[in-house]
Amino acid sequence: MILEQDYYGKKAVVNLSLDNNSNLEYVEVVENNGGPSFEEAIIKAVSSTFPYEQLLILSESEYAEFMEIKLTITPMK
Repeated sequence: MILEQDYYGKKAVVNLSLDNNSNLEYVEVVENNGGPSFEEAIIKAVSSTFPYEQLLILSESEYAEFMEIKLTITPMK
């Protein structure tokens, strides 16, 4: 995930969910100390990561553990 230097040191917490094919179903920034442009950049960066086909090699029970994700993002140098 690549974000601009302006966001270094900021923090966002994101909830996301995946469907059975590793497509992003839902993404929500639930915590953000970097303002609206940081939130938009986070959503764009997270959205561009999926589908993440490597998840599909997991067993059904293993994959189920990744369908709901809480992600903390803190860009650093």
